[in-house]
Amino acid sequence: MGVTRVAKEEPSLGADVYGVRYTGSWIEVWPIELCGRTIEVAVRFTADGDGGAYADLKGTEAKLLPPATKAS
Repeated sequence: MGVTRVAKEEPSLGADVYGVRYTGSWIEVWPIELCGRTIEVAVRFTADGDGGAYADLKGTEAKLLPPATKAS
């Protein structure tokens, strides 16, 4: 798995309390590398109010990136 990134923070996203969010939602992009290709999967998280979060993934939102070109 590659480096994940936060793609969007909803206005309702609460403050970070020691790395935990208790309210709101955000979207992360997870790049998964396999056989020389990368698929970026958007994962939407919604805080559960107790320090955890629900995750929602939709296969229709995954993107297969073009193959990396080698520098000459």
